[in-house]
Amino acid sequence: MTNKPLTKRKQQAIDTKKRIYKVFMDLMDRKEFENITITEICHKAKVSVGTFYIYYSSKYDILAEIFQQADDFFIDEVASRLSEIGRA
Repeated sequence: MTNKPLTKRKQQAIDTKKRIYKVFMDLMDRKEFENITITEICHKAKVSVGTFYIYYSSKYDILAEIFQQADDFFIDEVASRLSEIGRA
């Protein structure tokens, strides 16, 4: 299977979603989850509220993505290393 290069639009979409995610993470470092608004996320990410909703249906979706990435990391990295230790 050949990996086709991303179109400019697809790369732009990936970058926009990453920017929204990063802004949310930065806000989580400084504020409680309940005090973060979608409007604030959008303002800091320099996207419209409509654009936010293209990628996430709520700020809870971003939180779910954080937990999913943590789970993936655990499965990919930690669990496999623990398994190796068990075999040693």
